[in-house]
Amino acid sequence: MAIEEIVANLRRDWSTARTACHHGERCPFVLRCTFTQPASSSPEAQRLQGMPDTLIDMWRRFETARLFEDEAFGQWGVELLSPMGVLDLTRSFNNERPVDVQPGDVVFGRFLGDTELLLMSGDGRIHVTRPLDERSHWPTIANNLEEFLERLVDAEGAKYWESPFHQ
Repeated sequence: MAIEEIVANLRRDWSTARTACHHGERCPFVLRCTFTQPASSSPEAQRLQGMPDTLIDMWRRFETARLFEDEAFGQWGVELLSPMGVLDLTRSFNNERPVDVQPGDVVFGRFLGDTELLLMSGDGRIHVTRPLDERSHWPTIANNLEEFLERLVDAEGAKYWESPFHQ
């Protein structure tokens, strides 16, 4: 499914907060998805050269998003970052964890209420970085951004790559 269709479905189905089902159980949080307007063209856009096309396509639909955010406390969900947020967080990550960085890595999101980050590798695969784990122990959770978003939607915001017994 294309990003455009995934975003349209999220806006339609999750713009109003509702209860989700995580790993077969009713989620204790009321969740919703919010999107900002698309990223504007600006002189800063020149700095995006070299960014993955899939992220640039995403930013044409929204600049930032908060997916499956816990409406009451904001301690659950995924934040997809703006172009400048991606540049800043990727730079910080590269400085803090140089041994784990590979060419083409881009940190494009983070988990609310958590220290894990979403990283897109140079080949487009999506990984979850963990602060205490080296790269070889990071889960690869999707082959591309579209697959990640589809699987997140299917899981209604649950961390589908984790066993329900580890939460």
